[in-house]
Amino acid sequence: MADTKISSLDATNREALRKKSLTPRGCLVGRSVDLTTINASSGYTVPFDAESYDTDGIHDNVTSNTRMTVPSGWSYARVGFNIFLTNVAVQEGCLVRVVHKNSAGVEQSRRGLPIQEGANADFTEWSTSGSSAPVAVSAGDYFELLLICNDTSISILASYTAFWMELLA
Repeated sequence: MADTKISSLDATNREALRKKSLTPRGCLVGRSVDLTTINASSGYTVPFDAESYDTDGIHDNVTSNTRMTVPSGWSYARVGFNIFLTNVAVQEGCLVRVVHKNSAGVEQSRRGLPIQEGANADFTEWSTSGSSAPVAVSAGDYFELLLICNDTSISILASYTAFWMELLA
């Protein structure tokens, strides 16, 4: 029987195996245009209509475009976001968090997921970002980016806003 240990591979095959195992899998989405006059006082799930890449059919730019859905065969994922808001009224606070739901739409544990909160005492612009720890997932689970602001007419700048999922194992 042939020796299949990595140490027994020649340099060419070892390098090919290393590159294959490090191929990133996941999705990076954004906005094609700014979103304006958003009322996020009761919560606003941010839609994304532009993909930088999507290796596994995680996101659809039209159908359920607020979601990044875990494909089959994966047990752990990491998610993150950047968001830039303008027209935020003075003294109004904002909260941004990643929501994890199972395939039936039931919210899952919040442990390890990013949540960012900020108050705007002096500025009408606010930006933040966050990234999760590895999160246990099942096929069909999905993640959304939820924005809650006391203001009722904020804007989200497309050029600084993104949402991503990295498939880990």
